[in-house]
Amino acid sequence: MADERILIVDDDPSLLTLLKMRLHSMGFVVTACGSGGDALSRIQEDPYDFAILDLRLPDADGLDLMDELHQHQTNLPILILTAHGCIPNAVEAMKKGAYGYLTKPFDDKELLESIDKALTTKRMSQEIHRLQLLVNELYGLENVVARSPEMHTVLKQVAQVAKTDTTVCISGETGTGKEVIARVLHCNSPRASKPFMAVNCAAIPETLFESELFGHMKGSFTGAHQNKRGLIQSADKGTLFLDEIGEMPLSLQGKLLRAIQNREVLPVGGQVPM
Repeated sequence: MADERILIVDDDPSLLTLLKMRLHSMGFVVTACGSGGDALSRIQEDPYDFAILDLRLPDADGLDLMDELHQHQTNLPILILTAHGCIPNAVEAMKKGAYGYLTKPFDDKELLESIDKALTTKRMSQEIHRLQLLVNELYGLENVVARSPEMHTVLKQVAQVAKTDTTVCISGETGTGKEVIARVLHCNSPRASKPFMAVNCAAIPETLFESELFGHMKGSFTGAHQNKRGLIQSADKGTLFLDEIGEMPLSLQGKLLRAIQNREVLPVGGQVPM
């Protein structure tokens, strides 16, 4: 919550003062504006994490003002305040991108729950973005250290293959960095924002391998109480790295080959490929 900034826009001085005091006491940095023009000036000066906007302002239409605020901050969560008779306008605001709405007079608990929910989602998105940048920094081609001419050749091949949508076979002795190359491929491909799943084939018991890889349908065997997505489906649109693939049971290698060739899987107990 440290230094999270909230913009309040309402033409009621008493409400502005009350909201500012309560949110400030919770640790937020609060900017209170009595007009749409003031709000637009403020958002051009500083970014905000959340906004509370009255639909009826003396100098601006609330819906138009919301659009203008979003032009400056596309992902700004905006909570609409409205009177009981203006609920249809609030619903229209939701359709146009408002985070939610409250009717006046509103309960403090409702307001704080809305703010907390929106900011929690925003914090999670920021953390995911930070981690993605960190992964890209670690596995970006420009950050992979290689001295030998052979390794430079491999990295050139990685750069070429990363742009394609194809199956890649990476071979090498244990400890030579096959998974690193797989992650570099993933992080430099159009799939970088999707899951990367590394599976050690040698670590999965043979009796569970088919179910883990391809998934299963409810009732397909004892203990299958519900449908389960396999690892292949879980990595959909991303990258699935099968390490030690030579340890995979021979009986399943043909099924895996069909899955790779046809881009579809048949869960255990299933009748139709997915």
